[in-house]
Amino acid sequence: MAPSITSSKVTLKYPIFCADFFDSDDTDASNKWPLAVAGGGGQGRSGVGNRITILGDNLQSLSEVELSREEDSVMSLCTTPDNGVLAGINSASEKILSTGVNEHLRGFRYFPKNGKLEGEIYRRQVFSNSTVKVRDSYQRLLRRARRRDEGQVVALASGGGSGKETVNEIIIGRIHDSINLSVVERVNMPPGSEAVDIDIIEEDEMEQEKEPKYALAYCHPKDIFLHKAGASQNIYTVSPPAAGSFRALRLLSPTLVVATLNLPSRSGAEILLITPTETLLRKPLHKGIKAVTAIDAYLFPGARQAVVAIAGADMAIEIVAIDLPTPTRGARLRSVKIINSVHPFQITKVAIAQPRKFPGGWETRIATTSIGQTVVVFTVPLISQITLPSTAATTSEEEEEEAPESLFILPPRGAKRTLAKSIAATASTVLISLGLVIITAIILQIVFVYRGGLPDSDISSILVRGREIWQNYLPDAETQEVLREVNREQEVLIEHEHVDGKRRKKAEKEVEDVAEVVKDFVADAAEVAGEWVVEESRKVAGGVVKGMLRGAVEDVVQNIMRV
Repeated sequence: MAPSITSSKVTLKYPIFCADFFDSDDTDASNKWPLAVAGGGGQGRSGVGNRITILGDNLQSLSEVELSREEDSVMSLCTTPDNGVLAGINSASEKILSTGVNEHLRGFRYFPKNGKLEGEIYRRQVFSNSTVKVRDSYQRLLRRARRRDEGQVVALASGGGSGKETVNEIIIGRIHDSINLSVVERVNMPPGSEAVDIDIIEEDEMEQEKEPKYALAYCHPKDIFLHKAGASQNIYTVSPPAAGSFRALRLLSPTLVVATLNLPSRSGAEILLITPTETLLRKPLHKGIKAVTAIDAYLFPGARQAVVAIAGADMAIEIVAIDLPTPTRGARLRSVKIINSVHPFQITKVAIAQPRKFPGGWETRIATTSIGQTVVVFTVPLISQITLPSTAATTSEEEEEEAPESLFILPPRGAKRTLAKSIAATASTVLISLGLVIITAIILQIVFVYRGGLPDSDISSILVRGREIWQNYLPDAETQEVLREVNREQEVLIEHEHVDGKRRKKAEKEVEDVAEVVKDFVADAAEVAGEWVVEESRKVAGGVVKGMLRGAVEDVVQNIMRV
């Protein structure tokens, strides 16, 4: 069953092009998910300023820095582990032409204790002079490697320019003192091309005295590359008769890439899961999407499931779960939810926050921004499982507290028995609840007739009749067998990749049987209570229970049919 996703929205005073959550745990108690957003009207006299805004958990503005209107708007942004903000802001075009210098990388510092963002404290040119001197060149992309609590490596890519001799590049750098950057490697693009999207991930813990180990993924319209140890490898090419252009990608691991492919003429989009040696899955996204404009992805702790949020040209967001492959089963894609009309204008950015644990359980957030000046943030509850040592017969309370948790947005594989039993539990809960209704009805009836002078013998007959109903229906052997059949049928539904019509009809028949038992149960209860209309009670109870159970069956079937 899809999680209960809630949302909140705020409208700012400028078009928003980029966003990123702060991952640091060094936050004040009232704001666990501060969000940095940025954009603006660019250089010129548009009347719309360029700004960076920090939003709190309720999307209230914690702090805002207004930038120069003589420079470009913020086109790329990322946060750093020590509460820094790196932003891509082109210098004024006149300065670039006169000096040949473009201080495109800017640094800011956020103070979580008071929610304040300090003004610009760092600026430098990182791209080579040959890239900067090209007219209309700018810092197009900026990504920080995420390793949950760490991430000291960033990648930034240039874009723009025109002509076959234009040279764009991707810079890989290491963060120092929250915002300072030292260049580790330069990756030159073929002349006349630029990276459509980039992502970077750290391979292991970094030590200060050693160079970082990382994997960089980037895509051109027809190709995806994986860059490691100073060399780029083409891991996927769109070759005829296949068609389309890559729009976005994310690294789930150093060798696992999730990417989106826009089909020609805005006719739809596909999602792919790729390794250097094989394509693990390739599936179409929902029919209304037309084209993808932005994505983000997050691999949950436990490395068994990832969540991907995809923004479409239809202003909708599709959230999908990817079950990673195991030695016995391949990768699987499941749609979690499609949310339509998220923004009134094109969605420019999607960002997924690091999950956090609250008293009610684990949650994550998905932020989306738009050129229409709006920010919409979705709060998504997660499912957690404790990974206990398999070799120990028993586990102490201390070990349980320290045991790692695996997180999921949808029930993981291997949860089929839990899902099946939940349906039977639903029916059992209904029966028990109706049993309590009987007791209440009998007590009220006795009170009413006692006050009316009913003889004790008649009161005794009511009690006898109530006991018979209780013994007959809560639970009798027939009911238990029906529930067992529902259990078995649900396990079959979840276990098989496809659901044929015969099996589905059998599952629906089991639901009808359970509903009939409950309807009879309520009818007899109504007869004792004396205040209910028997036939109407049967209809109401049967409809409610059937709806609850049928909903459970439909959730299971729909999840399977999405495979």
